[in-house]
Formats: sequence, structure tokens, C-alpha cells
Amino acid sequence: INQDFSNLSLKGTGSYFNRGHELYGASGFNRKQTFFYGYDHDFESYLRDSIRQQFLNFQMSVGVRNYKPNDWGLNYCPQFNLDIFSNKNQVSEKSFQVLLPIEKSINETFTARLNTVANITKYETKNLPAGDTSFHNNTVKIAPGVYYSSKNLKANIGIDAISNEKKWIYFPNLYGEMALMNKRFLIIAGWQGDVIRNTYKNLVEENPYISVIRSRKNTTQTELFGGIKSSIGKNFMFSGRVGLVTYKNFQIFISDTSSIANYKYFVISNEPSMTNFKLHGDFSYLKKDKFSFTGGVTINGYTGMKANDRAWNTLPVEANASLRWKAHKHYTIKSDFLFFAGGHYLDFGNISKAYKSATDWSVGIDAILYKRYGAFLNLNNIFGKSYERWHNYPVYGMNVLAGLQMRF
Repeated sequence: INQDFSNLSLKGTGSYFNRGHELYGASGFNRKQTFFYGYDHDFESYLRDSIRQQFLNFQMSVGVRNYKPNDWGLNYCPQFNLDIFSNKNQVSEKSFQVLLPIEKSINETFTARLNTVANITKYETKNLPAGDTSFHNNTVKIAPGVYYSSKNLKANIGIDAISNEKKWIYFPNLYGEMALMNKRFLIIAGWQGDVIRNTYKNLVEENPYISVIRSRKNTTQTELFGGIKSSIGKNFMFSGRVGLVTYKNFQIFISDTSSIANYKYFVISNEPSMTNFKLHGDFSYLKKDKFSFTGGVTINGYTGMKANDRAWNTLPVEANASLRWKAHKHYTIKSDFLFFAGGHYLDFGNISKAYKSATDWSVGIDAILYKRYGAFLNLNNIFGKSYERWHNYPVYGMNVLAGLQMRF
């Protein structure tokens, strides 16, 4: 009951070219609707509007880039983005972003780079019974660096300075690739860090069943990693990577087990510090634009939590695969596979329980009917298992989705 879900997206892009420059812009609108259906339906009932989540998102961007080096040998691509996100008549979040990337070639092997990113976000709640709240989430990133490229070695040496919560944080930005065996193998290594902006929109994209937030904490992460990349022939590529990730203010989703949360929304628990021993591997087989088969596996080992016994609702093991085959110029056959296992959640009484492992396989076909018009047919969750990614929120069993596509 109330598992209904809808998604409407509209997007338009355009470019204008003149004297070595491209002026480009884009705008889009997205409307997603879902419901808090994770309550006990045998004992509780709610009006649909009281448990409805309706997310509206308007986006607009404009920028300019030079596709020919200017007299000073500079390449640049300033861009301005506006994002307005809301949830029904309860939450409004407005974000403005400025990106100013600049690079200059010093010689054939060295390039100097300077990337600047400024984010300004204002979050407001409206008409909430417990009172409304309002706050800003502003960050500024200044990232100078030098890039080196030769026949068998590529390296980036830089430092990222990020203003977060009115404090400057400094991260290393070191990355290197060394080619072996005629570039068939690459040894990679790096030490990098960043600030993850935990805006309401970003949190909702990960978990649409969260409650409105009353405060904000951005996550800082630093990763020390190494690995390999390789290509076999012209079509097959794979890579493997092992890393140690350190987090501060990691945002953990937990079920609100209070007596008033009868429809089981999720709230945020801030974990001051934790680490993740992370393994990742992926592969791809590509044959021009006719056939592609890609996949990956990620293993997370979260440790060192202080405020939480576990990294609740995270996924220790994730795997996915995707196939696309253009069987005809008008038809594309597709298939997607998903697997995850090992996660834990908090149940009523603050009891730790484990999720069952889940597998999800879907197949479908995309067809071009006439010029700008197309159609699609998807058979989802072929195994028919009603698994849970979020506690008390089972997904649909096997289902069929069909529709039309229009391009303007």
C-alpha cells in the first residue's frame, strides 16, 4: 500500500559557437513523488497527503568555454548553476554555484591548473508543527596544482583549500599513473580529500524516506589509495583499487524508533569520525557503439565508530552489471543486475538486525519509432523478490513498465 512512485523529467540544452568560444546553457525540471509507507498497515492508517513526499527540482546553468587556446595559452570554462529544490509545502532549498577552472600549458609535459568552486545554499522549512528552521550551507574550494604528463608517467601535485563552516581545511591532491608493458598495465596511487556537501537534496537522493532536517553537517573525507588498470586487446578493460578512507561527520541514516514516528521515516545520526577500508573493482567490454557490458564490485569495511555501534544502513558489499546491445539501428536491448548484502539497521527497541541479501535483475528494450519519438518496455525485478534497501520499505516484486519518449 502507498508504494506508488512517479517521476517526470524535462531538460533542454543549447550551444552557440563564435570565434573560438562556445556559449552553452541548460535548464531542467524534475518532479518525483513517493510516500512514507513503512508503518504497520494493520494498526495505522493515514491520509495520503500526510505521508506524501513530492520533490520538485528546477535547474539552470550557463557557461562559456574556449575550444582554441587564447594569446596567453589559457584554457577556461566558467560556469554558473542555479538549483531550486523543494518538498511539497514543507521544505525549500536554493543553491547557487560558481565554477572557475583555468589551466595553462607551461610546456609539452607540464600544465598549471587552478580550480575554484563556490557553493551558496539556503535551507528553510515551512508550516511544521514543531516550528520552522533556516540555515545556510556555504563552501568555497580553491585548488591549485601542476599536472605532469610523459610517455609512461602522469602525475598531479596540488593542494585543495576548502572553506567549510567558516573554517579552512587543507587536503592533499596527489595522483599518479605509471605505465608498464607498453601501457597495457597502469599502476595508480593517490592521496586526496574533499568535503561532501550534505544538502537536503543530496540526502534525499540517497534516501527519499528521510524526515526534514533541523541542522547540517558536511562530511570531510580523505583517501589514501593504490591500484591497477589494464586493457586486454582493444575492447576489454578492468581496474582494481584498495583505499583507506577517513571520515569526519559522516551522516548515517537510522529509523526513527520514537513512538510518534508511526510511519517509520529516517533521521540523521552524525558520526564524528570513522574509517573505511575499501576495495573496488570494475570491468568493461566495449565494441564501438554496438555493444557494451560493464560491471563493478565494492566492498566496504567501516570501523572506528564512536556515536553509533555500526554504520547503519550502509552496504558492506555491492555489485552491479549492465548490458547494452544495439541489435538494430532502431532497437536497443538492455539488461541490468544489482546485488548487495551485509547491511544492518536499528529496529524498534534499538535492536540491531541485518538485512537479507538482495538480487535484482531487469531486462528491456528501447525503440526509435520515428525521428524524435521512441518507446520503451522494461521487465523489472525478474526474480520477483520484494527485498528491502531501507528497513520497512520493500520494493515492488516483478513489474512491467512501458512508456513513450519525445525529444525536441
